[in-house]
Amino acid sequence: MKKNLIAVALLVMFCFLLFNFFLKEKINKGYSSNTTWENFTGLDIKYHDAYENCISLLQNNDYFFDSEIDTSKISLEIISNLDSGKVQLFDIYTKMKDDFLEEDKEYLCFTIGEFFLIKLVCDPETNKIIGYLKEEACVLEEKYWTVYQNCVFLIKRFNSETPYIKKDIVSIDLLQDCEKGKIQLFKNNKKRYLFKPDKEYLCFTIGEPEYCVKLVCVPETNEVIGYIEDEFYYNIFVGTE
Repeated sequence: MKKNLIAVALLVMFCFLLFNFFLKEKINKGYSSNTTWENFTGLDIKYHDAYENCISLLQNNDYFFDSEIDTSKISLEIISNLDSGKVQLFDIYTKMKDDFLEEDKEYLCFTIGEFFLIKLVCDPETNKIIGYLKEEACVLEEKYWTVYQNCVFLIKRFNSETPYIKKDIVSIDLLQDCEKGKIQLFKNNKKRYLFKPDKEYLCFTIGEPEYCVKLVCVPETNEVIGYIEDEFYYNIFVGTE
Protein backbone atom coordinates (compact mmCIF):
# COMPACT_ATOMS: atom_id res chain seq x y z
CA MET A 1 0.00 0.00 0.00
CA LYS A 2 2.82 2.36 0.96
CA LYS A 3 4.65 1.66 -2.31
CA ASN A 4 1.50 2.41 -4.31
CA LEU A 5 1.07 5.80 -2.56
CA ILE A 6 4.68 6.72 -3.30
CA ALA A 7 4.24 5.72 -6.96
CA VAL A 8 1.06 7.82 -7.25
CA ALA A 9 2.76 10.81 -5.60
CA LEU A 10 5.69 10.61 -7.99
CA LEU A 11 3.34 10.33 -10.98
CA VAL A 12 1.36 13.39 -9.84
CA MET A 13 4.59 15.36 -9.36
CA PHE A 14 5.84 14.35 -12.82
CA CYS A 15 2.54 15.40 -14.43
CA PHE A 16 2.66 18.73 -12.58
CA LEU A 17 6.20 19.49 -13.77
CA LEU A 18 5.34 18.45 -17.32
CA PHE A 19 2.26 20.70 -17.31
CA ASN A 20 4.31 23.70 -16.11
CA PHE A 21 6.94 23.07 -18.77
CA PHE A 22 4.43 23.09 -21.64
CA LEU A 23 2.61 26.08 -20.13
CA LYS A 24 5.83 28.15 -20.06
CA GLU A 25 6.67 27.10 -23.61
CA LYS A 26 3.25 28.24 -24.78
CA ILE A 27 3.59 31.58 -23.00
CA ASN A 28 7.08 32.16 -24.42
CA LYS A 29 5.97 31.30 -27.95
CA GLY A 30 2.98 33.59 -27.67
CA TYR A 31 5.16 36.41 -26.31
CA SER A 32 7.79 36.01 -29.01
CA SER A 33 5.26 35.97 -31.82
CA ASN A 34 3.56 39.14 -30.58
CA THR A 35 6.65 41.15 -29.58
CA THR A 36 8.23 43.42 -32.20
CA TRP A 37 11.54 45.27 -32.09
CA GLU A 38 9.61 48.54 -31.62
CA ASN A 39 7.73 47.15 -28.61
CA PHE A 40 10.91 45.80 -27.08
CA THR A 41 12.96 49.02 -27.39
CA GLY A 42 10.23 51.66 -27.55
CA LEU A 43 11.85 53.07 -30.71
CA ASP A 44 10.66 53.34 -34.29
CA ILE A 45 12.11 50.69 -36.63
CA LYS A 46 13.77 53.41 -38.74
CA TYR A 47 16.21 53.99 -35.87
CA HIS A 48 17.24 50.33 -35.74
CA ASP A 49 20.63 50.72 -37.45
CA ALA A 50 21.61 53.73 -35.35
CA TYR A 51 20.52 51.85 -32.21
CA GLU A 52 22.64 48.83 -33.16
CA ASN A 53 25.64 51.10 -33.73
CA CYS A 54 25.20 52.57 -30.23
CA ILE A 55 25.03 49.15 -28.58
CA SER A 56 27.98 47.84 -30.59
CA LEU A 57 30.08 50.83 -29.56
CA LEU A 58 29.31 50.47 -25.85
CA GLN A 59 29.95 46.73 -25.87
CA ASN A 60 33.39 47.21 -27.42
CA ASN A 61 35.72 46.75 -24.44
CA ASP A 62 38.59 48.25 -26.40
CA TYR A 63 36.81 51.58 -26.81
CA PHE A 64 35.43 52.59 -23.42
CA PHE A 65 37.17 51.96 -20.14
CA ASP A 66 35.22 49.96 -17.54
CA SER A 67 31.77 50.83 -18.87
CA GLU A 68 28.98 49.80 -16.45
CA ILE A 69 26.16 51.11 -18.60
CA ASP A 70 22.93 49.08 -18.76
CA THR A 71 22.36 48.92 -22.52
CA SER A 72 18.80 47.64 -22.02
CA LYS A 73 17.80 51.13 -20.83
CA ILE A 74 17.54 53.41 -23.85
CA SER A 75 15.57 56.44 -25.01
CA LEU A 76 15.82 58.77 -27.98
CA GLU A 77 15.36 62.48 -28.61
CA ILE A 78 15.80 64.58 -31.74
CA ILE A 79 18.06 67.61 -31.22
CA SER A 80 18.18 70.60 -33.56
CA ASN A 81 20.75 73.41 -33.36
CA LEU A 82 23.12 71.19 -31.39
CA ASP A 83 25.79 73.12 -29.50
CA SER A 84 29.06 71.71 -30.87
CA GLY A 85 30.88 72.86 -27.74
CA LYS A 86 28.94 70.33 -25.68
CA VAL A 87 29.77 67.36 -27.92
CA GLN A 88 32.84 65.14 -27.55
CA LEU A 89 33.50 64.01 -31.11
CA PHE A 90 35.04 60.63 -32.06
CA ASP A 91 37.94 61.31 -32.48
CA ILE A 92 38.62 64.89 -31.33
CA TYR A 93 41.54 65.05 -33.77
CA THR A 94 39.07 64.86 -36.68
CA LYS A 95 37.09 67.86 -35.48
CA MET A 96 36.26 70.26 -38.33
CA LYS A 97 36.83 67.42 -40.81
CA ASP A 98 34.51 64.46 -41.47
CA ASP A 99 32.56 64.76 -38.23
CA PHE A 100 31.77 68.47 -38.31
CA LEU A 101 28.44 69.32 -36.70
CA GLU A 102 26.31 71.23 -39.19
CA GLU A 103 24.15 74.17 -38.16
CA ASP A 104 20.36 73.85 -38.47
CA LYS A 105 20.62 70.07 -38.78
CA GLU A 106 18.75 67.57 -36.64
CA TYR A 107 20.74 64.90 -34.81
CA LEU A 108 19.68 61.81 -32.91
CA CYS A 109 20.59 61.65 -29.23
CA PHE A 110 20.39 58.19 -27.62
CA THR A 111 20.36 58.16 -23.81
CA ILE A 112 21.66 54.75 -22.74
CA GLY A 113 21.82 53.53 -19.16
CA GLU A 114 20.17 54.48 -15.90
CA PHE A 115 22.44 55.35 -12.96
CA PHE A 116 25.51 55.11 -15.19
CA LEU A 117 24.53 56.63 -18.52
CA ILE A 118 25.83 58.24 -21.67
CA LYS A 119 24.16 60.33 -24.36
CA LEU A 120 25.41 59.33 -27.80
CA VAL A 121 24.99 61.71 -30.75
CA CYS A 122 24.16 60.14 -34.11
CA ASP A 123 23.96 61.47 -37.66
CA PRO A 124 20.51 60.34 -38.92
CA GLU A 125 21.66 60.36 -42.55
CA THR A 126 24.49 57.88 -42.03
CA ASN A 127 23.46 56.27 -38.69
CA LYS A 128 27.05 56.94 -37.57
CA ILE A 129 27.72 57.65 -33.89
CA ILE A 130 29.82 60.81 -34.05
CA GLY A 131 30.26 61.58 -30.33
CA TYR A 132 28.62 62.04 -26.96
CA LEU A 133 27.50 64.91 -24.72
CA LYS A 134 30.43 65.83 -22.49
CA GLU A 135 28.57 66.98 -19.38
CA GLU A 136 26.28 63.94 -19.26
CA ALA A 137 28.74 61.09 -19.70
CA CYS A 138 30.06 58.78 -17.00
CA VAL A 139 32.52 56.82 -19.12
CA LEU A 140 35.90 57.60 -20.58
CA GLU A 141 37.38 56.50 -23.87
CA GLU A 142 40.03 53.82 -23.38
CA LYS A 143 42.76 55.79 -25.17
CA TYR A 144 42.52 58.65 -22.66
CA TRP A 145 42.64 56.49 -19.53
CA THR A 146 46.40 56.70 -18.85
CA VAL A 147 46.62 60.47 -19.12
CA TYR A 148 43.41 60.77 -17.07
CA GLN A 149 45.02 58.70 -14.30
CA ASN A 150 48.00 61.05 -14.40
CA CYS A 151 45.63 64.01 -13.97
CA VAL A 152 43.88 62.34 -11.02
CA PHE A 153 47.25 61.57 -9.39
CA LEU A 154 48.14 65.29 -9.45
CA ILE A 155 44.73 66.36 -8.15
CA LYS A 156 44.92 63.91 -5.23
CA ARG A 157 48.40 65.20 -4.43
CA PHE A 158 47.38 68.86 -4.16
CA ASN A 159 43.66 68.71 -3.39
CA SER A 160 44.05 67.28 0.13
CA GLU A 161 41.46 69.45 1.88
CA THR A 162 37.71 69.74 1.41
CA PRO A 163 35.89 70.59 -0.72
CA TYR A 164 37.31 67.89 -2.97
CA ILE A 165 37.21 68.07 -6.74
CA LYS A 166 34.92 65.37 -8.15
CA LYS A 167 37.37 63.34 -10.20
CA ASP A 168 34.71 61.21 -11.92
CA ILE A 169 33.35 64.25 -13.80
CA VAL A 170 35.59 64.82 -16.81
CA SER A 171 35.49 66.25 -20.32
CA ILE A 172 38.25 66.40 -22.93
CA ASP A 173 39.01 68.98 -25.60
CA LEU A 174 41.86 70.21 -27.72
CA LEU A 175 43.67 73.22 -26.29
CA GLN A 176 42.19 76.35 -27.84
CA ASP A 177 44.30 79.24 -29.16
CA CYS A 178 42.70 81.64 -26.69
CA GLU A 179 43.83 79.42 -23.80
CA LYS A 180 47.50 79.10 -24.78
CA GLY A 181 48.41 82.39 -23.10
CA LYS A 182 46.87 81.20 -19.81
CA ILE A 183 48.94 78.04 -19.43
CA GLN A 184 50.83 77.74 -16.14
CA LEU A 185 53.58 75.14 -16.44
CA PHE A 186 54.61 72.92 -13.53
CA LYS A 187 58.13 73.47 -12.18
CA ASN A 188 59.59 70.29 -13.64
CA ASN A 189 58.52 71.36 -17.14
CA LYS A 190 59.81 74.95 -17.24
CA LYS A 191 63.40 74.28 -18.26
CA ARG A 192 62.88 71.53 -20.79
CA TYR A 193 59.43 72.34 -22.15
CA LEU A 194 59.11 74.59 -25.19
CA PHE A 195 55.53 75.40 -26.13
CA LYS A 196 54.90 74.80 -29.83
CA PRO A 197 52.08 76.96 -31.22
CA ASP A 198 51.31 74.56 -34.07
CA LYS A 199 51.17 71.44 -31.86
CA GLU A 200 47.92 69.93 -30.55
CA TYR A 201 47.51 69.53 -26.79
CA LEU A 202 44.69 68.03 -24.75
CA CYS A 203 42.74 69.79 -22.02
CA PHE A 204 41.10 67.70 -19.29
CA THR A 205 38.42 69.57 -17.35
CA ILE A 206 37.89 67.61 -14.13
CA GLY A 207 35.25 68.40 -11.51
CA GLU A 208 31.95 70.23 -11.35
CA PRO A 209 31.66 73.52 -13.30
CA GLU A 210 31.84 75.61 -10.11
CA TYR A 211 34.77 73.66 -8.64
CA CYS A 212 37.15 72.11 -11.17
CA VAL A 213 40.60 72.26 -12.76
CA LYS A 214 41.64 72.34 -16.40
CA LEU A 215 44.84 70.37 -17.01
CA VAL A 216 47.02 70.55 -20.14
CA CYS A 217 48.43 67.24 -21.43
CA VAL A 218 50.71 65.99 -24.19
CA PRO A 219 48.81 63.24 -26.06
CA GLU A 220 51.91 61.44 -27.37
CA THR A 221 53.46 60.96 -23.91
CA ASN A 222 50.35 61.17 -21.64
CA GLU A 223 52.26 63.78 -19.61
CA VAL A 224 50.44 66.50 -17.64
CA ILE A 225 52.54 69.63 -18.18
CA GLY A 226 50.44 72.35 -16.55
CA TYR A 227 47.02 73.90 -16.12
CA ILE A 228 44.89 76.74 -17.44
CA GLU A 229 44.79 79.74 -15.14
CA ASP A 230 41.19 80.90 -15.36
CA GLU A 231 38.93 82.74 -12.94
CA PHE A 232 36.19 80.16 -13.58
CA TYR A 233 38.42 77.26 -12.49
CA TYR A 234 39.49 76.78 -8.91
CA ASN A 235 43.30 76.94 -8.72
CA ILE A 236 44.70 74.19 -6.47
CA PHE A 237 48.19 74.30 -7.94
CA VAL A 238 49.39 77.64 -6.56
CA GLY A 239 53.12 77.37 -5.84
CA THR A 240 53.76 74.54 -8.29
CA GLU A 241 54.42 76.68 -11.35
